[in-house]
Amino acid sequence: DPLKMASIDGTTNVTQDGTEGSCKRLNYVIPNPVASISYRAKACPRGTGWIYTLISSDDLREYHSSWSATREGTQTRIRYEIRTIPSIPVPQFIVNRQSQSAVDGFLTRLSNYLD
Repeated sequence: DPLKMASIDGTTNVTQDGTEGSCKRLNYVIPNPVASISYRAKACPRGTGWIYTLISSDDLREYHSSWSATREGTQTRIRYEIRTIPSIPVPQFIVNRQSQSAVDGFLTRLSNYLD
């Protein structure tokens, strides 16, 4: 559930502002020392995970992500994909580095939560 994931993450503020069938409309604010990023997305359950698509944002031109969890014996494989393109010109390697850092941090917090 996206709201549960946000509570585990602890770094992103997420509020729900409605539903569309089984999907949730969510408002995100990601604090950043330079400038916070805010966007509205739709999160829909898919198989063993969720898929997120951008509804609107002044900060992002494109955003799409998905994650799934698959049991493999006594372990679980988590697959996470994200594509983020800011509205302002920022070198893609910086966006990729920030995204990778955020994902790594979240997976560490998720692992600690599950332990």
